Amino acid sequence: MCLTVGYLILKIESVINTRTMNAGVDLECGSYSPYEHFFAYFPEEQIAAGKVSEERVDEAVRRVLIARIKAGQFEEKQPFADIPLSVIGCEKHEALSYEAAVKSMVLLKNNGILPLSEDKKILVVGSNAAVCAFGDYSGKPVNAPVSPVDGIRKRVPDVSFVRWDHVKAQSAFTEIPAHVYCTGQGEKGIEASFYANAHYTGFPQKRIDEAVNYAWRDRYPDPLITTKEFSCVFRGALIAPNTGKYTFRLSAGGHPKCCPPELIPDGSEYDNGEIFLKKGEKLPFLVRYSGVSGEPYVKLEWTVPAGSEEEAFTEEVSAARDADAVIAVLGLGTE
Repeated sequence: MCLTVGYLILKIESVINTRTMNAGVDLECGSYSPYEHFFAYFPEEQIAAGKVSEERVDEAVRRVLIARIKAGQFEEKQPFADIPLSVIGCEKHEALSYEAAVKSMVLLKNNGILPLSEDKKILVVGSNAAVCAFGDYSGKPVNAPVSPVDGIRKRVPDVSFVRWDHVKAQSAFTEIPAHVYCTGQGEKGIEASFYANAHYTGFPQKRIDEAVNYAWRDRYPDPLITTKEFSCVFRGALIAPNTGKYTFRLSAGGHPKCCPPELIPDGSEYDNGEIFLKKGEKLPFLVRYSGVSGEPYVKLEWTVPAGSEEEAFTEEVSAARDADAVIAVLGLGTE
């Protein structure tokens, strides 16, 4: 039965990918499916069935090879090998990125609202308004990325923004997003202290980090820590996005194993990793970790209770009543 179902999926997906080739897709990069690499294994079968022509396959191969030749992949000396990494993020690149972003915008319809005058009260809402999303192949940006709301604020300084903080219920443990962390002083992030030994002694290197989510691999946790043994203390608070019961877990590795996380709400420890929090309530925490080798890492995770979507829209609706124009930044996302 399983083999039959698997074979059917294989046949269906091979036909779907043949249709993409007929639509002009020349290159297949694989997928997360166990039945990937259709272009490599199924063209002959699909040609015999009349689903795709041999000329179309030849065209796809020709165009892929032309792109690789232009990139210099078949040259003895790569034509782009001498370009230094220092040019990444240069003014020319930044200007080109800006031009591409501007030209990618598509105005479907303007009923007279645009252009907006800068003296209007503008409200920005939406789950993607304060997000800078990058693809799977994106590296770490050299220049600070600009979110939609930050870009709007550069043009119109007096703009109001309501953060979309509705979080769907998550029954599995997930990474805690950076925007729910805050320091004891109410700033974004956590207070991180790094010691040059495994015993939390001496004078630590201190800094503000985004979240308890580290994977140092073969690097030191701090540039000024150059000893094989180290220990870390992370302090801060978590702001509950929903009302309900939360469960916490510390994922960690390295030697020796780290201590369990110490979460200290109202002076008492949580019960078996679970605690009830009201939306907006701050949960102070303390995490200790010590490690030496074996690709040390440490990550604080949680499960999130369901929130009310009606409650999530309340602040947005209230703010919209006082605004002259609302810019909603929507689209696909994790929420």
